Parts: sequence; C-alpha cells; structure tokens
Amino acid sequence: MRVPDDWFVGFHEGLAARFWQAAGEAMLERDFAIVESLLPPGSVLDVPCGDGRLSRRLVEVGHQVTGIDIAPGALALAPPGLRLMQGDLRALPDIGPFDAVLSWGNSFGYLTPPDTVRALQGLRRVVKPGGTLVLESGAVAESMLPRLATGESEYEFAGITMRSNRTYRPSESRLEVDSVFTENGTTEHGRAAYFIHTTGEVVRMLNAAGFEHVELRGDDGPYELGAPRMIAVAR
Repeated sequence: MRVPDDWFVGFHEGLAARFWQAAGEAMLERDFAIVESLLPPGSVLDVPCGDGRLSRRLVEVGHQVTGIDIAPGALALAPPGLRLMQGDLRALPDIGPFDAVLSWGNSFGYLTPPDTVRALQGLRRVVKPGGTLVLESGAVAESMLPRLATGESEYEFAGITMRSNRTYRPSESRLEVDSVFTENGTTEHGRAAYFIHTTGEVVRMLNAAGFEHVELRGDDGPYELGAPRMIAVAR
C-alpha cells in the first residue's frame, strides 16, 4: 500500500517524536557548528523547527529566532522560552521578513513536487532581499542512491529502537520507509516517504522560486557525489 502524501501529518508523535528528539540531540553539536557558520547575523526563521534544538542554540548566540513546525508532538518537547508556533511549510503564515531562513533536518523531500515548488516560493517570500536560505537534505539522489536506498536498517537512541524497511518507487523517484519503534515492550508503527530530487533539480527549483547564487555544500566543503547530505546556501 502506497504511503499517503501527507504522511508527515501526525507522524512525529509518541515514540517517533522522542526517538528523533534523541537522535537530533546526538547530532546537535555538529549540525549547529555548520549552521552557525552559514547564517548571517540577525533574524532567523527555523522551519520546520521540530523540538527547537537548533532554535535554542541560535538564540543563545544572539539570533532572533522564530520556529514553525506542523507537529504538535515535536513542539511539545521544546524547552520553554522559544518563539515557536504550529504551521505548515506548504502554506507559511504572513510573517517576517527574516535575514535568513533555515530548513534543516531532512524535511526537504517530504512534499510532493508541486507542494515543494510552493514551499520554496513561500520561503523566498519570507526572506529579506539579499537574505540567505540554508536548506539541508540527505534525501537527494546523489546522496541517497549511491548508498543503496532500499533494504533494512536499525538505530537506537535514548532506549528507543527504530527498525526500518525502505522501498524505492522508480516511476516517482520516491523512497518509502516503514518503521517500527519499540521501547520496553511498547511498539508503535510509522510510515514515511521522500521524493528524491537530483541536486541539479534543487538548484533549478531554488532559482525558479527567486533565489540566486546557489552554493551546494557538504559537511566539510563543496558537495560531492555520495556525500551523506546536501546543504544548499542560496541568496
């Protein structure tokens, strides 16, 4: 059975939300070092912000941060004092403009191609002229496919185990993931899907949305085939 296109509505709840919170914390220092090096000073929109892990650190170093996420379960795990709100990347509220927009945490690829185009247009609308977009994704073709997207995997964070089985639909360039989360005898199921774009498609979509001067990076320099994730910096 095909994973619904809006699978992300209601996915990040319960064990899934807590698993990804723990996973995010494990990656926080590395992610924050990269993000901080790429963002200009000033105001930042963090979308989707999840539990606010990066929002929190950005506030600590002086940024004015607004976070938006569709998942109330993830937002409920955020520390107090952050400016976070529930919202949909497909229809951003009339806020901003911001000096920078941060879209981190692999959410690029969640949306159908038409919704992705609308989301990028929304991000362009809320960033100031001359501002910066930082977009991260491990679900681009050049990162995902060389590592064989299909098969099974298992990860554990904070005592929660996630076992996943991945299936690729070539006719749609769509990766579907069926996951089982377990903790102390409790089991919960979740299904996710990612539209896999090439890096060239990402650049063309960003250009079409009104962004220019797009630079593709990996963790430690220019993006290269097979790098674990792509970071697009657009202005």
